[in-house]
Amino acid sequence: CYQDDVARAILPTLLLKNFTDKPDRHFDDALLAVEYLLKTTGTNGLRVSRTDLPGLTAERMAELHAADNGTTRAHHNGYYAAVLLLCYRVTRRQELFDTALNGLTAIMNLYPDNEREQSETEEICRLILPLAILYEITKSPEHLAWLTRVTDDLSRLEHPCGGYREWDTGYKANRSRREDSECSLLTHNGDPVADLLYSVNWLPLGFAMAYYATGDEAFRARWNRIARFMALCQTKSENRLTNGSWARAFDMDRREIYGVPHDIGWSPCSVESGWTVGEILMGLQFMRYIDRQCKIK
Repeated sequence: CYQDDVARAILPTLLLKNFTDKPDRHFDDALLAVEYLLKTTGTNGLRVSRTDLPGLTAERMAELHAADNGTTRAHHNGYYAAVLLLCYRVTRRQELFDTALNGLTAIMNLYPDNEREQSETEEICRLILPLAILYEITKSPEHLAWLTRVTDDLSRLEHPCGGYREWDTGYKANRSRREDSECSLLTHNGDPVADLLYSVNWLPLGFAMAYYATGDEAFRARWNRIARFMALCQTKSENRLTNGSWARAFDMDRREIYGVPHDIGWSPCSVESGWTVGEILMGLQFMRYIDRQCKIK
C-alpha cells in the first residue's frame, strides 16, 4: 500500500464531497481507506514509503503508529496530507487535521532538504496542493508563507513554454541518476524536460486550489500557463487509444516526447491513466468548478 496511490484514488470522491452537490456514495469508502492509513502513520504525521499487507499484524501496525520515522518525501506523503485535510473539511475530526499538520510541518522544517524520490522539482510540485488546502483551512500567515515559498522556488524552474524543468540540487533524490532501476529523467540540472508522471501533472490541481484558497490572481495566472502547457504537450493522434493523452515526459525545447535509455521503469511513450491523465484532468476541471461557484463561498 502506497499512501500516495490511495490518496490519488480517493481524491475525486473527496473533491466532489467538498466542492459540489453531486452524490457522494463513495465518501464512506474513502474514510475507511483513510482510517487504515491513520493507523499506520507515525507520531510525526508521516507514513513510511509503503506498507505490505503480508505480515502486517496488529502488533506491527501499532509499532508503525508509535514510531517517528516516516519519510519526509512529499512524493509519498504530500497527497496523503491533502486527503486528510479534505476529510477534515467535511468531518471536522481533529485527528485528521492534526496528522496532516504534523506531517507537513515535519516536511517544511527540512525543506528544501527534505528527502526526495525523483527530483527536487517533483517534491515542490507535490507540496502545492496540500499547502493550499492547509492555508484555506487555517488562514495562517505561516502556512501562506510555506505555500508562497515553494511556489517561488518552483517559479525559478519555469520554461518559456509553461512547463517546469526537472532539477535536483546535489542529485540527492532516491532515483537520481540511477541506472539499474526506475530513474529520474534529468541528466543535468536544468535539462528542458518536464516530467508528466511525477511532477508537473500535479500542478493544474495545485494551482487551482491555491487560487481558490488565496484569491491571488498570480495563482490563476500560473494555472493559465500550466493549462496552456498541457494543451501544448497533449498527444494528438488518429489512434483513439492515444489521442488526448499525455506521455511520461516532454522535451520543452524540441517539443516532443522525451525519455532516457537507462530508465527500466518507464518507456518514453508510457501513458498512465491514473497517474498522469486523471490528475491533469482533475486540475483542469477544478478551475471550472471554481469559476462556476459550485458550493464555493
